[in-house]
Amino acid sequence: MKRYESAMIAEPYRYSPAITWQNDCQIIMDYIRNRLLNLVGVSETNYCSVLVQDSRQFCLASFLTSIEGKLLICEEQDDCRIAHLVKEQAMPHCSYSFHDIPEVTEIEQVLRADATISAFVMNYTEDTAAMLPRMLEIAQLVKDHQLTFILETSVNLEEIYLPMADLGVDLLISNEVKETATLPEVGFMICKQSMLASII
Repeated sequence: MKRYESAMIAEPYRYSPAITWQNDCQIIMDYIRNRLLNLVGVSETNYCSVLVQDSRQFCLASFLTSIEGKLLICEEQDDCRIAHLVKEQAMPHCSYSFHDIPEVTEIEQVLRADATISAFVMNYTEDTAAMLPRMLEIAQLVKDHQLTFILETSVNLEEIYLPMADLGVDLLISNEVKETATLPEVGFMICKQSMLASII
């Protein structure tokens, strides 16, 4: 980020024929957006990152309300924010709550019992040795049922590696990256290019 420090501290009202503050800002934003893609092991060939000047909760709410069909909400028993959010919006949904590690067989039972489910929404809050292998199993289950896979996380993406493409995640929502922490109330989405139109 050092190469962009001069742009970040430059006076926004200073004008130069060669570069303006708007150009500096674009350089910084492009750097952050590309770094976000690198952190989850994808490229802008198939994925894109979108910065949103608000919390990740707002990012999640703004996207979920655009989904047609029924949601399956998968989150820990102690954290039911997503379920509360969709209830407030009166969105069709069902919930699966788990303690520590979600059980794939239990999720599969829910999916088999309700063919109207179109999207799987999961809150990833704990990075444990057992979680990523379980996530791969869940991802395969979601793929088998041809559902949209949405992952909301509070885990710092600089401290763990979430292989977004390997997991088949269509949309990742977070705000846990050092670059975005320096910007007040900025969340971000990383999504497949094909989903971009539904976000913006």
